[in-house]
Amino acid sequence: LTPRVLQLIGKLTLSEKLSLVRGGEDPNNLGQAGYIPGVPRLGIGPLRLTDGPAGIRVTKPATAMPAPVSMAATFNPDIARRFGATIGKEGRALGQDVLLSPMVNIVRQPGAGRNFETLGEDPLLAASLVSAQVKGVQQNGLIATVKHFAANNFEQGRMGVNVLIDERTLNEIYLPAFTAAVNAGAGSVMGAYNKINGTYCCENSALLETTLRQKMD
Repeated sequence: LTPRVLQLIGKLTLSEKLSLVRGGEDPNNLGQAGYIPGVPRLGIGPLRLTDGPAGIRVTKPATAMPAPVSMAATFNPDIARRFGATIGKEGRALGQDVLLSPMVNIVRQPGAGRNFETLGEDPLLAASLVSAQVKGVQQNGLIATVKHFAANNFEQGRMGVNVLIDERTLNEIYLPAFTAAVNAGAGSVMGAYNKINGTYCCENSALLETTLRQKMD
């Protein structure tokens, strides 16, 4: 954490800290995915979070983008950058701050319902494209959120499934795209609901502290 962030944390009341953790009701709600109210007295502005991998998902009209997996089929980082830039511009125009995308979970289960949102089944290709996409999104003022960290391969049972995986497979198949996104400057990472080797991803110190904050940062 930077000195500025630590200084601000020290000035927050308990109530303000809780509001930044749990979010709140948006006074100008557009049906987006989430809202964090901010702390006006400290100059901390609100954050509005929107889905989506295939375009901004709010109640106002927005462009329905091609399925990301079809964008990945171009094998073209420039198209990925332009894809991200389009979403970035629209998100800001619609008053959003954080994009809950790109999704880089590797396609390992053909029947997974959200495969169309991903960048395919090849770790090298996904890494190349997500790097360009993140830059396109963030160059236009929207914060990219790479998700779901990690080894989230299907929806059915994702809230409790335990993914048993060795370190080599995790690092060579599932993590390269996340690493590329972080290296490209992604402003946020979304944890996955599933467990990895018995521990939920969002409380997995090996995944969050060692892998994400130490190895990827």
